[in-house]
Amino acid sequence: MLRPLIALPIALAGLVGLATHPRVAAAEACSPAVVLAGDPQAIATVAELLSARGVALEVGACGVVKAQIERRGEGLAIVVEQADGTTIERVVGEAQTAATVIESFTHGEMGDPLLASRAFPREVATAPNVRLEAPVPRSAAQRSARGVQLFSAFETSYASDRTSWIGAHLGACVMLGPVCAAARLRLANVEAGPGPWNGEVERRSIELLVGIDIPFALGGWTFSPGFATGLGQMHTRGATQGERAETGGLRADVHATLSIPLAHRLAIDVFTAAELTQETHIEWGAMMTPLPDEPRVLARLGVGLRYGGL
Repeated sequence: MLRPLIALPIALAGLVGLATHPRVAAAEACSPAVVLAGDPQAIATVAELLSARGVALEVGACGVVKAQIERRGEGLAIVVEQADGTTIERVVGEAQTAATVIESFTHGEMGDPLLASRAFPREVATAPNVRLEAPVPRSAAQRSARGVQLFSAFETSYASDRTSWIGAHLGACVMLGPVCAAARLRLANVEAGPGPWNGEVERRSIELLVGIDIPFALGGWTFSPGFATGLGQMHTRGATQGERAETGGLRADVHATLSIPLAHRLAIDVFTAAELTQETHIEWGAMMTPLPDEPRVLARLGVGLRYGGL
């Protein structure tokens, strides 16, 4: 009687061992494996974390999990291809979480709860794309450098005849691809100078110039070198004798403007220019008092405002 009772537990234990042994062998033969693709820097970081957790980065006996890792804003986007060919996308904030998500697809007991959870809604996943398309620090400068720009400035000039001028200009600029076609109207008066300029002679000028500016981004600022040409006229009057002279001719200048954003579409301009005037000569009669000739070169410096992006 005792022998059958002893044999029964042994037989049951053997059956249990036979039932569980294939699973153990299969588990030992089937190690988790992952193939990573995508951003090299992200792959290196995630691969190191997976290796530390015992996840092989090669094809194993029981298949492979394919994971595509890309940077999306400040986070990481992961696209995992499952054995049945379906893909699942996740967006995480750091490499540690990315490694956990990928590892979950190699262990079914970990994968079920992770697949059901949605820690990062799809709205959050698309938010970095919007932020990348419209960077806040640079968008203000870019908006002010497109379309039509209006500008004005006060300026001071020093001429080759040692006269000092005070004036202003008003202009507009239209973006045509990488360049801005500009036109400006300039008015100026002589304020001081040697000899007859101490109150005996008065002179004012008016100019209309057209040209091209080429804007370059300097961080949030814009630097715009350019050139212009046009026509100008000077009116000179002798205060004592009453002589008058009106001369005119071609004008050409090279200039550079630095635009510093102040607010939305509004910037402060600091500019400098060197201008060349056409040489003119007036024949004076014997009874007339000659008036000073026009200066050939003027150096200008000014500051003003610019409204852009119309």
